[in-house]
Amino acid sequence: MPVEGGGIHRIWYVRGRWAYVSALLDGFTDYIFLTVDMNDPAHPREAGRYWLPGMNRAFGESPQWPLSRRYGLHHAIVSADTAYGAWRDAGLVMLDVADRAAPKLMTHRNWSPPFGGGTHNCLPLPDQEGQSGQHRDLPYAE
Repeated sequence: MPVEGGGIHRIWYVRGRWAYVSALLDGFTDYIFLTVDMNDPAHPREAGRYWLPGMNRAFGESPQWPLSRRYGLHHAIVSADTAYGAWRDAGLVMLDVADRAAPKLMTHRNWSPPFGGGTHNCLPLPDQEGQSGQHRDLPYAE
């Protein structure tokens, strides 16, 4: 799928209509999240996007983090309607992707500082149950 910019880095696609990618697009400081409509596999098209505030230089945003830090999406793994994004030095980002055209932030957890950054993978564990027996997603990040 051609994009304007550096291109696509990682893809999460397990069949069906939707794929999820990290892409470096013109106007952004680093890789962002895209939903991709695979309805016509010969012609995939961008359906939606999400980025952390401060990443979209084309819209006049400025990073609020040290420029030595990498605030870019390595990749996301999607379970049901939740995307678990490994956002490098910005930690874990969970997105509601029920509306593929408008991904919405559910939570953003950054442990750097005090710990090192470089979050590389987030593994959803959707079958885990809390003490109350209620279903909850417990992402594991490394």
